[in-house]
Amino acid sequence: MQSIYKPDRIFILIHSLIILVSGMAVALFSGHPALLILAGAVLALYLGLALRRPLRRRRALRRPFPEGWREFLKRHSPFYSAFDKPGRDSFERDIRFCLADLRIEGIRNSPVKPELRLLIAMGMATMLHGRPEWEPPVSTVLVYPGERFDGDYRIGRGNFVGQAPRRGPLIVTEESLERSFSDPIDGFNVLYHELAHCFDWEDGFADGIPAARMMSIGIAEWKAILSREWQRVRNGQSILPDYAGTNEAEFLAVACEYFFEAPGKLEGDMPEFYSAMKEFFHLDPVRIIPTAAG
Repeated sequence: MQSIYKPDRIFILIHSLIILVSGMAVALFSGHPALLILAGAVLALYLGLALRRPLRRRRALRRPFPEGWREFLKRHSPFYSAFDKPGRDSFERDIRFCLADLRIEGIRNSPVKPELRLLIAMGMATMLHGRPEWEPPVSTVLVYPGERFDGDYRIGRGNFVGQAPRRGPLIVTEESLERSFSDPIDGFNVLYHELAHCFDWEDGFADGIPAARMMSIGIAEWKAILSREWQRVRNGQSILPDYAGTNEAEFLAVACEYFFEAPGKLEGDMPEFYSAMKEFFHLDPVRIIPTAAG
């Protein structure tokens, strides 16, 4: 993640020039210099909207990163613990940006505990670490109390611990989120699972195949590997749990959990798909996390 991306800078500059030049031209040919004031107001309004996120992120960077957060990250993120100084600085920057940009809220506007907010930002920073040109795939995270909810969103019923509807928001329950990071190498993480669904939705389809613009390998190659490994789950020949065999979208989500939490097992069982995931995220967790090889 970046404060402002180069294409955005160019886009904003071009549109600012268009507004300014158009205003000057209209004022000149109409003979009403006062129109320059109107053009200036339009330009100011445009820049206020266009630069809102970059300015918010710059303000977040000016605030010192709390030392307590660093200790929290060391306890809950094997990635952060394993990164070198530049890697940690980048990770901390992404966490600041996530906390500055994301709407993280409880149901009925109930407050969300600070440690849960930090876990959500930490999980997103982990998935985006190798792709600094990407942004979080959601703008709102809704945290449900307790452990589960049902299809009618009734708390304490059913068996849902998270959900990622196409048009958002991303939903997770408090207890499942805490459990996800209490053991960061057990292969279970509701946030990674639901974020994987969000990446899957980028092309408008939940089919286990992300948008072509996000891929480092061909769509056909990704689809062939995914289909082959999904069938292995269906046949009981994979290390992934049976739920990954529900469909290709759930296979991708569960595989993402293993990629970030049990990468050694994933690489050992399905090296081709691990390699495809490594190219997708531009990360190699087995080589980053000292305990991942097992």
